[in-house]
Amino acid sequence: MYWYLYVVSAVSLFSVMDILRKKLLTEEGRISYIDFSFLVFVSTALFLAIYSLLFGFVMPPIKLFPVVFVINIILGILGLLLANKALSLLSAGDFTILMTSRLIVTWLLSVLLLNIGVSFLQAIGILGICSAVFVIFGNRKSIKGNNRKGLLFGLGAAAVYGSTFLTDQIIYRQSDPSSYLLFSISIMAVVMAVTRPVVVKSFRILSNNRSLVLTLLIGFCFASGLTLLFKGLKLSDNATLVTGLLPLQTIIVVVLSIIFLNEKNNINKKILGALLATIGAVILVL
Repeated sequence: MYWYLYVVSAVSLFSVMDILRKKLLTEEGRISYIDFSFLVFVSTALFLAIYSLLFGFVMPPIKLFPVVFVINIILGILGLLLANKALSLLSAGDFTILMTSRLIVTWLLSVLLLNIGVSFLQAIGILGICSAVFVIFGNRKSIKGNNRKGLLFGLGAAAVYGSTFLTDQIIYRQSDPSSYLLFSISIMAVVMAVTRPVVVKSFRILSNNRSLVLTLLIGFCFASGLTLLFKGLKLSDNATLVTGLLPLQTIIVVVLSIIFLNEKNNINKKILGALLATIGAVILVL
């Protein structure tokens, strides 16, 4: 199977996950973004553990890259916290359009650290992504209150996730993807539980059958999507090329949010923003 099939499958799972995350964060209304992030780590680790039991576990070469691994743990926790906070404040469509800006961070770091060439087309691609964000948040009324906070948290999450694509490469290219993900995500859950013990109380929300099902579905989508994405990254030689397919998630989430979350406000802007972001991302990796 070619690497892009892994990535497209991952994108589809991430899109469904964003819709489920939005429903649990807002419609259920009984959980903070911090507690929710902890539950995501736990449910994701659960499915990764099942996968490892079925197909085996290979200890990642953490001892070879201890500093990078610690950085990945910190960025992983910070990224999910920022993303969930942003998603709790923004519509799912606006959130996913904003998150395409992570591609710019990955591209910039690739240029600085991996000596990837710079071209005029890439500048146009970056302009397309920036234009998409401006379409959604450029109006003064769009950056007040929760939208303003969501914009700031979303940009922070995009910066973190854009950075982790490069730091992850150092380890995952020499690791079994599901084993590395199980080990690292389990550590993230433990770190959250140790530094903020109160998050353990978040398990109470799972007494509600709807919340339990949503949490398990989110964990399944996240675990499966990450495994497929890392396999695609392992098969590809260029992280930026892989991330160029991720903005397809933007179009999928915008459509799904309109259908399942009834996010019909500024629908024309959402569609235009999604198209600009996707086209800009494709041009950026040409």
